[in-house]
Amino acid sequence: MEFNQAFHSRLRAISGRWWALPRVLKAITGHPPNRGRTVKALSRFVGWQIASRLASGPIVLPWVNDVSFVAGQGDTGITGNIYCGLH
Repeated sequence: MEFNQAFHSRLRAISGRWWALPRVLKAITGHPPNRGRTVKALSRFVGWQIASRLASGPIVLPWVNDVSFVAGQGDTGITGNIYCGLH
């Protein structure tokens, strides 16, 4: 019985993310730096989703003036910057 509850809980969490996907994609493609650059914006999104899942930990990304930032799966604030090309 315990496995069944855990399975259904996980299934609800995953399905909730899938329902949010259209809203997330609309926000990314509608963001001012991404207007007219839809393919590039979506490629950053897909690229980050793949890279963050394959990485064994947080990823260090270059930013500006020799400054870097660390981002990992679930860091919604910083990943928004990645999706919008602000890194």
